[in-house]
Amino acid sequence: MTSFDLAKILGGVALILMIINLVRLSRNKMKKSDKYTQLTLIFIIITVNIIIWSIAAVNS
Repeated sequence: MTSFDLAKILGGVALILMIINLVRLSRNKMKKSDKYTQLTLIFIIITVNIIIWSIAAVNS
């Protein structure tokens, strides 16, 4: 398994987690601070996903 394949798998897992968080965020009536926490988590997942894909693309 190459690093690019691993990056694709991790990216898929991150995408699934992000979709689950967005669904939970849209269905629940949360406090504003909880909503900002969820949005921050989604932003971190997207950022890490982009970094992993960039490193894998450079290394392959």
